[in-house]
Amino acid sequence: MAVRVILALVVMLLSSLVLAQPKASINTEHECAGIGGRWQLHPDKWSRFCVIPASDEAECKDKGGGWGLSNIVPGEGLQMRCLSSPSIEGMIKQCIAAGGSWGKHGARKEHCYFEARKQECLDKGGEWKPLGLRRIAGCVEKAADAGKPCRDGSECQFGQCIGPNSAKYDEPVDGTCRATSDVFGCYTLVRAGKSMGRMCVD
Repeated sequence: MAVRVILALVVMLLSSLVLAQPKASINTEHECAGIGGRWQLHPDKWSRFCVIPASDEAECKDKGGGWGLSNIVPGEGLQMRCLSSPSIEGMIKQCIAAGGSWGKHGARKEHCYFEARKQECLDKGGEWKPLGLRRIAGCVEKAADAGKPCRDGSECQFGQCIGPNSAKYDEPVDGTCRATSDVFGCYTLVRAGKSMGRMCVD
């Protein structure tokens, strides 16, 4: 009897481990469409990811996505979303297809590098420099409306209205337009005249 109970517990444990395994990454537009998702172009302008329709975190996890606050979809603002990024293999394929080169290229993490983008950046007066904790090089441009008073990111060149660090979440507040295109660091976003709370991007 004791042996049967132990065997049953082992089977239950193994079953729970199988169920706990994360679902496979979504690597193609076809896979994304198969769950009713939208194959979205990333702001980096070379990779794509799947925006999964979900009303809450439980539904998102059930569909294999990651639930969180994001402003990664251009023009749709900061909101809770269910997203699924491609696997590393999928990212490498997308990188090569876009004409990039996969590797560290002086950064702390492997990424897709485009040598042509560096020259394009310099040609338009930008600064090519390591960004964020991962130190991946990117172009930093100065905003023509830097410091302009604002109440929403839609009023600014680079889509971000920055408020005082002391502002609490949902507190009515005015801000100013971001000085450059560099979005890394910690700051308070202002949306529709209210603070979104202090956030950090690394």
